[in-house]
Amino acid sequence: MHFRPLTAFLLLLANGPLVAQPAAGRSITLYSQRHYAVDRELFRQFEETTGIAVKVEQGDTEQLLQRLAEEGKHSPADLLITVDAGAIWEARERGLLQAADSPVLRTNVPSALRDAAGYWVALTKRPRVLVYHRERTRPEELPTYESLTEPAWHGRVAVRSSASAYNQTLLAGMIARIGEPEARNWAAGVVANFVRVPVGNDRTQIRAVADGQADVALVNAYYLGLMQNADQASVREQVANLAIVFPNQADRGTHVNLSVAALAKHSPRPDLAVRLLEFLTSEPAQTALAANNYEYPVNPRVVWPDNLQAWGRFKEDLLPPSSIGFYQAQARRLFAETGWP
Repeated sequence: MHFRPLTAFLLLLANGPLVAQPAAGRSITLYSQRHYAVDRELFRQFEETTGIAVKVEQGDTEQLLQRLAEEGKHSPADLLITVDAGAIWEARERGLLQAADSPVLRTNVPSALRDAAGYWVALTKRPRVLVYHRERTRPEELPTYESLTEPAWHGRVAVRSSASAYNQTLLAGMIARIGEPEARNWAAGVVANFVRVPVGNDRTQIRAVADGQADVALVNAYYLGLMQNADQASVREQVANLAIVFPNQADRGTHVNLSVAALAKHSPRPDLAVRLLEFLTSEPAQTALAANNYEYPVNPRVVWPDNLQAWGRFKEDLLPPSSIGFYQAQARRLFAETGWP
């Protein structure tokens, strides 16, 4: 993968506070749900610039939280990075995090995207959007998430299973915004319009629309960005006629999930871990995440790359992890009760 915004990365960082006191021979450990090439490149740049090695242990939410709980004060983890807001709420509820105090983080990240007490900070924003085929569907047919429940979409909707944290977070947000009865009706209505039993990830749903199996897919926007800019020409051609709708622009806005980082409760190296957080929320790193993974930056000083600019500005429905986490158990129950596998 070609990392366009990183060509002058070391020059950009050389003027920042992160290189002031290199810590050669020292290391930090991340427990992370993220698995992207751009993350690995950013960690490499951080290592080269600071002399601090970054060790990454990957897993799903339950694996990482259970590991933190079992390891307790002997845990090697310095940072926990999640791909959804609900997971970081659960980690805090279980007493697995500690607060971090950093003026740099307060400068890099707006207050709505970090915990007031310092327990978490957002790294990227991930709108959950509707993807359609330009030749078969008009965007005005899909103004809201609720549109997916209309009879006109019977047998035309592709979406992944209810086990997806992205779907759980979306439904939890709907419960918070419109109440459980309406959220239940929405889930039941989408189930009635499935093109098939949910299978695969968000890329699978996008391919279903591209191949004509479905007419609309509920996905995170960055997956389409990754496919539109894939190294393989065949993938780029497959999605060339697909486009995005940001739902609910006339009311609550499009649901935006967060990829979030937090300092582990028993971090052996909290000072070094905070330096990595400051790095990941800096303008160069945020530019890299947006330009290479098509996630939206949390640092407001970052200029959006062309791909995000082309999709256009949109009204965001940003809910804090506390709201998302509080309703996730209810969301899982509603999925089960409405027959969403």
